[in-house]
Amino acid sequence: MENKLSPIKFLTVNYRKKIRIPMENIIMLEASGNYTIFHIRNQKKHLYAKCINTFEEPLRSEGFLRVHRGYIINPDYMVDYDEGSSLISMKYDLKVVVSRRKKVNLRTEVF
Repeated sequence: MENKLSPIKFLTVNYRKKIRIPMENIIMLEASGNYTIFHIRNQKKHLYAKCINTFEEPLRSEGFLRVHRGYIINPDYMVDYDEGSSLISMKYDLKVVVSRRKKVNLRTEVF
């Protein structure tokens, strides 16, 4: 019988030391000036000295969505979206605001 599981993909980040993060463990990325905060499963956070734009293209090809200039999310971790308040609830009690311009993209990509 053939094994049809896809190989685990990693995002490799270099900052002081090379870290490989499995894509499936990334909940979201949050911009903090010229730094990016990775929110990882099990409520871990990693801070990197690169702006969020650096990670947008490699993550987009893996299904991640830019929902605000300060946030890139993994839609697999979405729990709820309140269109009135433009707020996404993510697993692990994380909240993300969706910008007006990105609402249309969110609707077409996720719903």
